[in-house]
Amino acid sequence: MPDSHSFAIPHAIEFSEPGLAIRAVMVGLCQAGIVRGYMDARDADAQASLILRDYDLRDEEHEELGGTLGPSLFEYENDPTEYFRQSLTAAGRINNTLSAHPDKMYEAIESFESYVPPDFCGMKPRIKPVVHAGMAATYVRALIFDSAQPTIVKIHEDLANVRALAPHGIEIAWIDMVIAHNLYLRNHPGEGSLFMYGKRLTLEQKRDLDERYDTSIATTGYPYPEEEFRDCPVTEIDVNPGDYVAFRADYPHKVASSGTYTEGKRVSWNGFLTILNGETDELLYWT
Repeated sequence: MPDSHSFAIPHAIEFSEPGLAIRAVMVGLCQAGIVRGYMDARDADAQASLILRDYDLRDEEHEELGGTLGPSLFEYENDPTEYFRQSLTAAGRINNTLSAHPDKMYEAIESFESYVPPDFCGMKPRIKPVVHAGMAATYVRALIFDSAQPTIVKIHEDLANVRALAPHGIEIAWIDMVIAHNLYLRNHPGEGSLFMYGKRLTLEQKRDLDERYDTSIATTGYPYPEEEFRDCPVTEIDVNPGDYVAFRADYPHKVASSGTYTEGKRVSWNGFLTILNGETDELLYWT
């Protein structure tokens, strides 16, 4: 797929299980697949409380993005090996945080592996971590944001920062598709909706924006200027605690409140997925 590509209007479809949602996004049936009420809202809120007890504040460079429980690859663009070192212990730390609570994000990935379409020639889909220097990426991280603002995360995409890893020889540095998947644990209706935009920019267009706005979009994918998307098709997905969404994160998107917003924290599980060389029977994950 070339860098420059557009959906007329970003299309979202609801599904009964995450595996179906992931595959639908993967094959281009929609830009977002949604599973409403995938997790019980009370369990979701309980997990949010556990995460808020154990999470880490981000460094000053990423202060506006709140905090995380688990590492983020894009924060180690100069030394991605450190991300993989942290991934070695991330799953254990998250399991300790969850205690006896269900790990619904891993179940979501597994549901892709267990789902075999009727026309799939009997091949069993596989999931596996991105591997670098003999170390495996982790599959999930928690994201914590302050809710008391109209825009929680500015317009960005998650392809530029992956491709910037090419000098380090990481296997996903040449992919064309990034699927983000989120499980929402704590937020109010209309607060922290996902806004998806219907165009993806070429590398040359990103560099042009960097020249005009003094940004680093070409290497980080963040932040795109709002004015560049005023006339672009956009779809808003209102999310509630317990909802699961898989969507094309290589297209620009943002997290913002569509109405009023409150004091407090917005908490969700997050991870990334991709395929290599069109191999739709194999799904790679990282955070």
